Amino acid sequence: MVKAWAAELAGLYSQFDEVLSTTLPGAPENPCETCRNCCSYPIHLQVSALERDFIKEQAPPGTCREEAFIAFINRAAGESGSPAKVCPHYDCEGMKCLIYLWRPLCCRMFGHVPFRSVGKGCPYGASPARQGTWKRVEALVQAFSALRLQYYRACRDSLTPLTAMDFLIMGNVSLDEGDPRKAFLLYDEALQRFPDSALVRSYQARKYELMEHLPEAEREYRAAIALDPEEPVLLVKLGFVKYGMSDFQGAVVLYREAIRRDGSNHMAWANMGLAFLSLNEYEHALDAYEHALALEPSPTLLIMKGNILDCLARSEEALEAYQGALALDGEDLLAHMCLGKIHRKLSFPEKARFHYEKAMALAVDEGVKKMMEGELATLALPC
Repeated sequence: MVKAWAAELAGLYSQFDEVLSTTLPGAPENPCETCRNCCSYPIHLQVSALERDFIKEQAPPGTCREEAFIAFINRAAGESGSPAKVCPHYDCEGMKCLIYLWRPLCCRMFGHVPFRSVGKGCPYGASPARQGTWKRVEALVQAFSALRLQYYRACRDSLTPLTAMDFLIMGNVSLDEGDPRKAFLLYDEALQRFPDSALVRSYQARKYELMEHLPEAEREYRAAIALDPEEPVLLVKLGFVKYGMSDFQGAVVLYREAIRRDGSNHMAWANMGLAFLSLNEYEHALDAYEHALALEPSPTLLIMKGNILDCLARSEEALEAYQGALALDGEDLLAHMCLGKIHRKLSFPEKARFHYEKAMALAVDEGVKKMMEGELATLALPC
């Protein structure tokens, strides 16, 4: 079943190994032989049908003990410690991973997720560069997720969901195909089978968000956080729910806690900036956006920064921020609109005209086009 995807998956594995190996120069071919302390990154739920089928096809006969493997990945997140106790593919006598060449992505990324700890005896734990690789592999993670989704979409009629990940991804496929009812039923079945999974609880919260039932979404995110208190992404998502409930101060508290656990989470900084903006705390909002931009520059964040600077009557700095947004994306509609506005405020009518005309050309929405026509007509009036 997996043959059509095997070459692409193997290629992604190779790219991961190439990037991640830079953090352990001179490491043995199989560093899993060097200690008996597994990283605490929760391997449960992270192994999809694509990777399970890949291991069964690629590993030597008898290596993949599927029943033990499924039982292992369906356990709670607290599994860590000696590989002999945890991993069904670990050779206790030979002290090595039996599927090292075909190991799933979660194994390859052990020790490289910045907010997860590693075993004290693990060579990855001593590498100061390990956290810095996380940003470098994000594109590969996205490519892997896309391939995995393709596999479930193509093979779902022949797949029997066995793990929470199976149910959740099959739900995502249904959601992408415009069938939320079927997606929600799959999320619900995952909850019935795996009630102690933080990931499953977060999908329940997502379901309620899509239904616009925010109190229920808050309840489920809090349940997920109770199960996995070290996951900052859950705090960011709960913060966004609190923001949607107009509890801006509550959102700020959650974003700050997420940042305390992972200061490199740019979404926590960006969302905190938005919450501060809603509280009219412009200086705090500006500081939050500066941190977000340092981590992940984007036109949207620069435009938000420019808007705050404009509100603070710092027009020249606002102009610089809007120009920075346009430098990242020359076709950004909102950047052109903001540049038209700020140039007009700074008494540069010709530059304002240029950006308003560009915005009108880029606009699809008729309301935006009429707005730009109005701005251009105002510029044509005599002073």
